[in-house]
Amino acid sequence: MKNANRVGKWLIALGLAAAAVSFACRSLTPTSTLTSTPKPTTTTMTQAPQSSSTTTTSSTRAGEETKTTTSTPLQSSTVPPTTVTGTREPPKTVTPTPQSSVVPESHPWVVKIIPPTAESLRENMGQVSITVEVTNFVLLKQSGQANALGQGHIIYFLDVDAPTAPYRPALTATGTYASSADTSYTWTSIGSGRHKFSVELVNNDNTPLIPPVVDELIVDVP
Repeated sequence: MKNANRVGKWLIALGLAAAAVSFACRSLTPTSTLTSTPKPTTTTMTQAPQSSSTTTTSSTRAGEETKTTTSTPLQSSTVPPTTVTGTREPPKTVTPTPQSSVVPESHPWVVKIIPPTAESLRENMGQVSITVEVTNFVLLKQSGQANALGQGHIIYFLDVDAPTAPYRPALTATGTYASSADTSYTWTSIGSGRHKFSVELVNNDNTPLIPPVVDELIVDVP
């Protein structure tokens, strides 16, 4: 009988111990599950050249954060191109002229043929000497010197017109002219008949004076 009571107590004790262990294990088992939900972030960006960015953070429900980045274009400074408009003067053409072209309205230069006498023409058959008078003009022998106002030489012409075109040498065909710084020139081999003799004052380069200075004479050669 005593043994039965002792066994019963032991069983009760074991039951209580088992219950205590079960309760302890149940208290150590988690009753809730921790769930971590990532917080979504939304970023909106608008890119523009040379802009300033402004970021705005706003809170939404469930602890979510929304970030919005807004780009504001900066005010650009544009400098308009500068256009320079000018008028260029056309180039001027300078035509060189002989120094003798600068003359007064009534120039003082004069050349005059002195007619040969009939006696000299008869005595010198086939020859005609032309003598001239020159006023206010210096006669120089040609030596390549530059033109100078009031100086030059004489050109004698036979049976041709004295050239008077400005800035062009007053020269004719060979045998019809002779250049000289003397006031007399003798033509030879002149046949009988009517002939025209001319003289002209020219510059050192054989160009006519401006205005031309010319004299002429018609001679009947016996």
